[in-house]
Formats: sequence, structure tokens, C-alpha cells
Amino acid sequence: MTLWEQYNSERLLGSVLGEITGLPLAQCAQKALFGALKRHLTRKELRCWAMHYGGCDTKEIAETLSLNSDELEKVLQKANKKLRQPKLQQEYRALLVSTEASDD
Repeated sequence: MTLWEQYNSERLLGSVLGEITGLPLAQCAQKALFGALKRHLTRKELRCWAMHYGGCDTKEIAETLSLNSDELEKVLQKANKKLRQPKLQQEYRALLVSTEASDD
């Protein structure tokens, strides 16, 4: 069970990343998408981002990560900023191409 599945049992990672990036990532393998996130985000950023999109309240996230509210906000902003970086966008596109190629 990945960190994403732990906090987001009902939502697919690809659909959430698709909403953020505008790419149709719902069809990509969830494991490959999570691997890309792990390569580009720190552990703290990844956990914070997953818990935030999982619907955890800020107090729970802050307690789990031992952060105050200001630090928590900065970590979440940093994670969201990294998700929109061209380097990660290219990796998402490469995953899309490989998914489409394997479907043919």
C-alpha cells in the first residue's frame, strides 16, 4: 500500500494529478505516477500533499509531520509548485506515451 492509498482510498492518483496538470493521467499506472512523485518531492512534501488531498485536517497533518501551521503551509506550497515544474511534466508525458504505446 502506497502513501497515497493510505490517505486516499477513494481517489486515483492519476485523476488528482490530471486535475492539477491538465494532462489525462488517469489512465497511467498508479505505481509509476507515485514513483515519479517520490523522485521529485521530499518525504515531508509527499506525505503532506497526500494527506491534504486525502481530506485530513491541518491539525492532524501538522501533528503527524511535527510542523507548525506556517511551516505546513510552506511545505504544501512547495509540493504544489514542484508538481507544476516542467521536469515533472515531462516525466508525466513520457508515462502517457509509454501507456499509449503499450495499449496499441
